[in-house]
Amino acid sequence: MNPTYRAAVCTALTGPDSIVIEDLTPKSLASNEIRIAVKAAGLNFPDLLMTYGKYQFRPDPPFVPGLEVAGVVIEIADGVEDFAVGDRVLAGSKGAALPSRLSCQPKTQITWPPPSHLRKALAGRPLLQPHGML
Repeated sequence: MNPTYRAAVCTALTGPDSIVIEDLTPKSLASNEIRIAVKAAGLNFPDLLMTYGKYQFRPDPPFVPGLEVAGVVIEIADGVEDFAVGDRVLAGSKGAALPSRLSCQPKTQITWPPPSHLRKALAGRPLLQPHGML
């Protein structure tokens, strides 16, 4: 695995123009975590609000925005039984879904198996928001 990965990082709460691409160093996986190679990520209205600090979840900069990804499992930690390296997965995240690599707890955030085309799988994920109905 590469010693670094790329991520879209929000550096200030001034809107989407504060997002820059940075090279980051991955942390070791915690027990029961998996690492995903992100193949597709969704950008949503809450992501925009987060870049202004106006969403109910308000991470302090710098942070990686993003709420949903589709990808392939590339690493598993001790205690993970339901996933294997190479599995295709969809993941929800409380932010931090716009890196090229994502670590998360599979029992609370992952659904599988998605259709073979990961971008279509992510686009079809049922996340109808009230603001989309206006």
